[in-house]
Amino acid sequence: MDTTNFDQIFDFVFGFAEHYLENRAGLHPFGAWLFEDLSVDGILVELGAEDDPQDKISELHDKLREQVSYGDILATGICYDVKLSKPVEIEMKMAVGIEIEAPGGISSSILVPYRYGLFNKLIFGKSIAQQTEPVVFRSTSQAQGK
Repeated sequence: MDTTNFDQIFDFVFGFAEHYLENRAGLHPFGAWLFEDLSVDGILVELGAEDDPQDKISELHDKLREQVSYGDILATGICYDVKLSKPVEIEMKMAVGIEIEAPGGISSSILVPYRYGLFNKLIFGKSIAQQTEPVVFRSTSQAQGK
């Protein structure tokens, strides 16, 4: 499997998350898509105090499915903050959650633990990845629950 498109969308999404975390407290959910011409576009979802983060992530899935329906999309990515129930590494109780998908049912979920060190320096741990079922590039019959 050629992972070039996965790598490109991951680099964009993770780079944006890193920049966001370095400059703000917390990470609002956002999504991005990679076009056939290798340009990237995206959408940031503001998360209010009363909002359910999972609802916002579902909203992003819907928006990415809409973009995919227009065609010319090579890969999509969604990024959000994850609170870990057990620290993965020393004092790493938060993680950047990333979902990456491409046509043909190729889908991965990645967690990159992080913490703030001395002088609020952002420190990342080792990433954890697993293959998942597609949500954005699923077939019509899957989308209808058949």
